[in-house]
Amino acid sequence: MGQGQVRLGIDVGGTNTDVVIMGGQQVLASTTQFVNAPLSPLARRVVTSFVQAFADLSINAPIYISQNHGTLISTEMAMRYPILTCAAGPTNSIRGAAFLTGLTEAIVVDIAGTTSDIGLLLNNFPRETTTANYIGGVRTNFRMPGRWT
Repeated sequence: MGQGQVRLGIDVGGTNTDVVIMGGQQVLASTTQFVNAPLSPLARRVVTSFVQAFADLSINAPIYISQNHGTLISTEMAMRYPILTCAAGPTNSIRGAAFLTGLTEAIVVDIAGTTSDIGLLLNNFPRETTTANYIGGVRTNFRMPGRWT
């Protein structure tokens, strides 16, 4: 540790996460667990509901969840790391446009009730943002779609 830095171990979601205090500001050494911890109960409830709905309808098929950058993860991974799915809405529109049109490169507009998101489709996937993402005021380095609202 450098001069003026203090390392604290805190329990976040059952995992010890390091917090480094630098110049009076807290910097998370592992923001992933810190951000996932409060989201995990909701993710478990949502995924459990999907699994139950499939069972109620006698659908015997695997369930996959969209990640922010356009690939899929298992329900177990989505429950453990829900932050990986938080920006999947616009991503799904961009990937859906690729599937429906057969295009590999396009500008896609996702028109919702009160907002519209514009994203770029490059090589069948959403172009990822090149800027930092802030979630709840915490700077993250998650793979997110580059989009304009």
